[in-house]
Amino acid sequence: MKKSISLLAPFGIALLVASTLGAVPASANDQGPTNDASELTQEFSGVVEEMNLSNGVASQLLSKFDRLSVAEKANLVSVLEGDNPAAAFEVGAPVVTTTIRPTTETASNAAKTATAAATTYEVTSNYKNDNLLLGVAVGTWNLRYKYQTGSGKVLKDYECTNWYSGLSGFWNFSTSSTHRVAGGQGYCTGVFRGSLVYQGSGFTMNKEMGMIVNGPGFVSRWLKNI
Repeated sequence: MKKSISLLAPFGIALLVASTLGAVPASANDQGPTNDASELTQEFSGVVEEMNLSNGVASQLLSKFDRLSVAEKANLVSVLEGDNPAAAFEVGAPVVTTTIRPTTETASNAAKTATAAATTYEVTSNYKNDNLLLGVAVGTWNLRYKYQTGSGKVLKDYECTNWYSGLSGFWNFSTSSTHRVAGGQGYCTGVFRGSLVYQGSGFTMNKEMGMIVNGPGFVSRWLKNI
């Protein structure tokens, strides 16, 4: 039977590397982490290689790993190769951007003043959260919403799209999304259903990313485990 884990435990890598090795769960066949720095680096390099990252990002990770103490290296490798590798990752700060353009262009400033109340706008709102390992962005959750506004309200919406970029050799996500307009607000929700493909693991995790918008901009947004 597949076990289910939620990507990103509520604690970060700082807590992980500070914890004792005995606090990290090990698999039944695990002989315990080695305390040899070169072997630990080799094991970590193998995990990074499986992530299919760019050379630049992979180099950043290896450089950060090299600065850890031997105990911290052993703890991180143990987590990544243990029952809950998701605990090694953190959520980055949310980034939101919005692009707006008038649905139709008016001929003059006078015309704009006269028709201001009737002007509508085509809006695209983007929301993303990076997935961090050792403080390095190795993947990103993305959500994009396209809709039309006017008089401070969402009049209609067109599309809600979500996708995950990065870590293609480590996590595998399928995505789905829904969108609707109600009470002058637009609702866009994306679901990520993922599985850990590293070393043939059967672990799964699910996350939901969403936003609520009105004419002026974001009302709320979230990224949570489900």
